Parts: sequence; C-alpha cells; structure tokens
Amino acid sequence: MITDEFQDPNELNNGSNGLEVKGRGGNHQADVLGELNWIPAFTNPVRLIIEAKHRKDPAYIDVIREAVGVLNDVNNKYNFKTGEKLPPKQYNYVYSVFSASGFSKGAVDYGLAHQISLIDMSIEDYGDLLSAVDNISIELLELESEYNRGNFLKGTRGSIREVLNTVPEGREESQYFSDDHMKEIIHDRVEPIKKYKELFIGMTTGSFILLIKAENPEDFLEYASNNPEHKIRINWSWEDNGAIWKISPLNPPSDESKYILKFKLPKKLHKWIYESEKEKAEAENRALGVKKSFFSNITIYRYHEGIPKIFKLKYNPMQWDIPEGR
Repeated sequence: MITDEFQDPNELNNGSNGLEVKGRGGNHQADVLGELNWIPAFTNPVRLIIEAKHRKDPAYIDVIREAVGVLNDVNNKYNFKTGEKLPPKQYNYVYSVFSASGFSKGAVDYGLAHQISLIDMSIEDYGDLLSAVDNISIELLELESEYNRGNFLKGTRGSIREVLNTVPEGREESQYFSDDHMKEIIHDRVEPIKKYKELFIGMTTGSFILLIKAENPEDFLEYASNNPEHKIRINWSWEDNGAIWKISPLNPPSDESKYILKFKLPKKLHKWIYESEKEKAEAENRALGVKKSFFSNITIYRYHEGIPKIFKLKYNPMQWDIPEGR
C-alpha cells in the first residue's frame, strides 16, 4: 500500500485532503493506492486507485464518470522526446470503486464500458466490517469541533495509519500528526474487522476485479498452495440483498479439503441473468454464458512475506452447476 508522497515524489503529492496522484491536467485524490509487488510481462508496473463510497444510496454514474476522467488524466501525463533524457518511470493505473450500497444501472453500464471495476459490498458477509467503519466515523466526527479542519483530517489519517501499521518504511511515525484519543477509538473499533483475516482480489477474463471472501481463508490457502491451478465449480444463490456467487473446487479429495469463496456481482448483471423467470433453463443458460465469458479463468494474486503467489481457478464450461435452492 502507498500512503505518502515520500514513497514516490515524482508521481504523488500529499494534498490537503489526502494522498494525490499527479495527472497531466492536475492532481487527483486517491482514497487508497496500491501497487503490484511484481511487474507483469509486457506492461508497466500496475497501480490500483480505489474510490470508497459508504452511503445509503447506491453509487451513481457521476462517480464512475469521475473515475474515467481521473484514469485518462493519470495514464496520459507522460511526455518523452527521444534524446532529451532518460524516459521517466511509467505506471499503468487502473481504477476500482467500492460501494457499500451497490451501484445504479447507469453506473454499471458506464463502468463496464470503461473497464472500471465495481465492487459491491452490500452483502451480509461484510456487515461487521461496514458497522466498524460506521462506528469509527461517528466517534471521530464527534471530535471534529476540537480541531481545525486541516488538523482533524491529518490527525484522522495519521492515527489510522499508525493503528493499521501503514506508515511507509523510512518514514518516522513522529512525522505524522496523530492523536492519542483518535488512536484509542480506532484501535478499539477495528477488533471486529480482524475476524476477516484476509480478503482476496481475483482478476477475471472480463478484465475487472472481484473482491472475494473465503468462509475460511486458511482452507482456501492450504488447498490453493497445494493446487496452484485447479478446476472450480461456480454456484449462485439468492439472499435478501441479491444473488451471491460461490466458488468451490470441482473435485476436492474430501469434504475436509473443500473451501468456499463468495463474491457479489453488480446488481444489473445478476438481474439480467435472472430477469426472465418464464423458463428455468433460460436463466440457467444465461448464468452459464456469463460464467464462460467472465469467469472461465480467475487469477488470485497474493504477496506474503516477500514471496509472490499466483493461484489460477479454472471454470470448466462442461460442468453444469445447478443454482442452490432452485
């Protein structure tokens, strides 16, 4: 994770509202900025800009329009003329929007058209995480009147970084403005988040990412470490807030070695799959088509203790997966 211009002053800036990525026409705030710890073949190093929306209403098209504009600006800022000097180090920036309340139809259309990854977190599995964010925000905002705006924002960011250990290497904690009261609030409220242990990012054939939650991360990591490339089945089931998709190994040696991964698609896509209930086979054929097009290969990258790992989950289109509970 990148949190400070200290880590790359040529590309980044510490703005009044947080970390900014320099673009051709201006600087752009990034809620979260990450970078792959290794460089994929035939491309520049990859950096991921994350925009987080935690609102009652879904994220609308204006959020995605802004993402497209930012992405265009930061990826088109490099201007190099042969013979002048060594070319600057370049990055391939990609963008993802996380929304606690899903996305509007227009946002999904625009996001898919421009390869903006949309992460819908409105499922029960993330309830404790979102509640913890709510509680931290409410308690920190109660302190806002005790500071001027600049110090409040700096104190919030600095305190969060210290509690979550995201102060960049080589940067002293004392160089951040933090607050003991804020750190105490954050420390006490992040405990429920620790139960998640680890969430995974999966890259799909459709060029967008999935936020994947394992029912038990240790089960998945053990199976995937022993089988870095393996076949999977994909099932889906209805819950109160929409369709939840589940991944499991196609032929596990035993029930004890089986894992379950969960993710949620943007509402429009799973609504399209199920919008016609006239014939059961029609909905199932649509779902099968989506899985062939988007999920035939899901790649999960993991970087642990300095060692990169790649897990390839391969969907077998000849394997007919029956929807749970249908």
